[in-house]
Amino acid sequence: DSTLEVQPIAIDALMRSAGIDSPFRSRPNLFQLKQLSAKLAYADGILSAEKITLWMDDSRLSGSVRLEDPIHLAVDVDQIDFERYAAALEGGGGYDPDAPLIFPGKLLRSLPLDGRIRFGKISARGANLVGVSLRMESTPADAPAPR
Repeated sequence: DSTLEVQPIAIDALMRSAGIDSPFRSRPNLFQLKQLSAKLAYADGILSAEKITLWMDDSRLSGSVRLEDPIHLAVDVDQIDFERYAAALEGGGGYDPDAPLIFPGKLLRSLPLDGRIRFGKISARGANLVGVSLRMESTPADAPAPR
């Protein structure tokens, strides 16, 4: 077992340091990692992160993740401004503030995830959704196809 602690850093800079091209640019008030810590364990080829504490911008996340197939997670997010991140991920030219926001359900279904994410509050377009839970169930890649 070991402990992971990351000092404050812009998320795109952290991604670049790990050799990952960032699809966005961090700004002084957007995509800024203020705190990240977790208890890490590796056993039987599976990496687990427990007691995760992440603080990015105005959002705080806590929970656990187990990296196997599928990825198991139990995560709580206190609040997130969905529109703020949708605009940043679309880049400067593609975001239309008058177009409907599309929930990324297709993307989530394509990911090998099993578990839940609970949101205290999701804000978008002046509306607030409170107490939202997402439950994800995935089939492992080596499972037989359904009949």
